[in-house]
Amino acid sequence: MPHIYEEIKKAIGEEGDISSSEFWKKKLVPWFRQGLEIYRTEVEKYETTMRSTIEQVEGRKRLDSGNTEDKKRSTTFKTMGKQVKNGEIQSWNASRDNESNSKKKLKSELRKDGEKSVKENGEKESEENECDSGSNEVEMITEHGKRIRMSELDTSLSARSAESSDSMDHTHEPMEAKVSVVVSLDPMVVKVMITELYAIGTSKPSVLFLKGRRHNPNVKGISWMLEREKMEELIVPPINEVVLVDPYKLGCYEGISSNFFVTQFSSGKETEYSSYRLVTAPLDVVLKGTIMDLLLKICQKYGIAVDYRLPLLSELQTGAWSGAFVTSTSRLVLPIYSVKIFDRHEPYYLESGACPLVKFLALRVKESLEQESEIIC
Repeated sequence: MPHIYEEIKKAIGEEGDISSSEFWKKKLVPWFRQGLEIYRTEVEKYETTMRSTIEQVEGRKRLDSGNTEDKKRSTTFKTMGKQVKNGEIQSWNASRDNESNSKKKLKSELRKDGEKSVKENGEKESEENECDSGSNEVEMITEHGKRIRMSELDTSLSARSAESSDSMDHTHEPMEAKVSVVVSLDPMVVKVMITELYAIGTSKPSVLFLKGRRHNPNVKGISWMLEREKMEELIVPPINEVVLVDPYKLGCYEGISSNFFVTQFSSGKETEYSSYRLVTAPLDVVLKGTIMDLLLKICQKYGIAVDYRLPLLSELQTGAWSGAFVTSTSRLVLPIYSVKIFDRHEPYYLESGACPLVKFLALRVKESLEQESEIIC
């Protein structure tokens, strides 16, 4: 590490004590800002170069397309030249004249038989199409307005009252939105995705366990997206999530869009949250979500024990699970009341909503997010 300090001193030209806080505030912060400006300049140059390259490629495509059309026309002229030599051009002219005469004759007959009537019918049909189009646009705009407008719930209602009036089937109005921004540098692309978030209601959600796992949980590749689409088709109320299970150990990894937790009783009073511990998959085999990260910090703050191992289905069958829940930015802490294992008909039922640790963590996560959130009008 000392040689790194010397490099920093040399780059900044500072001979003083680099361990002092004043040095970092007055020297390193401006240095990093300068580096950031250089980076932004380079990104702008790169973006300009990429745009120029794209324009050149598109120009070549248009040129190639024009050359192709020229070749087609040249081939046509050559064919016509051969037809002239063979005396076939006269026959072609005669056929064209006959076709033109037939069209003129047909138009004349239409005018005689009632061109006015045809015109009126056409105008009427056009007006009907315009009315239908306008009606469809109005319906689409109205429906879109229903989806994006704010909830009609009175803002004076408490969170508990508001939640009890909504249901998990997402038929109520959206309460909040999740905004995701994805930036790619090669090529320079910025995408913004807005997902509607709904309040958790009084329904008792269930999860479906399926055999499988993500081979690289930290990479959201195309192959995983295709696998996930197939599993999402299985999410039909009351099933809220699909949880992946190791096919050999029969231990639970994570949900396809969430992290999975189990609570188990340790010792003490069953009515106290401190008498329970959490069990969740090791962090190196799952994708650590934002809410999971927040929840683990809360556990550390309040001294809640966490076992990083796969929750086993054999423990569920013997009644060792006191509760279970999933976490995600759209669900926060969502208690699970029943689980269905693979293709078995009868589900296993849990009283997750009554588990003191599940209730405690759900409340702490909600409070923490409310303190850190900023209302955007």
